[in-house]
Amino acid sequence: MNLERVKDRVKKGGHFVDDDKIEKRYFLTMDLLIDMLKEVDETYLWDNSGTRHNYLGDIKDGILNLEFLNIPNWVDTYILNKIKS
Repeated sequence: MNLERVKDRVKKGGHFVDDDKIEKRYFLTMDLLIDMLKEVDETYLWDNSGTRHNYLGDIKDGILNLEFLNIPNWVDTYILNKIKS
């Protein structure tokens, strides 16, 4: 998804970023997500990987409230699995 966004941006005259750098940044950012969620009182979770932005739920005072039934893989991988461990 991020790779395609950069390609579209370049077509429109925006700057280029190497695919390797995009992937590295993505995984680094996602690995840090759970730590950042612990630092805030309230977070709203949105998925913008498709054409529509879907509100997934929120985390308030450490309590996860999911409202979207089709949870994307990134939520399972980078939030739910890390909460369980």
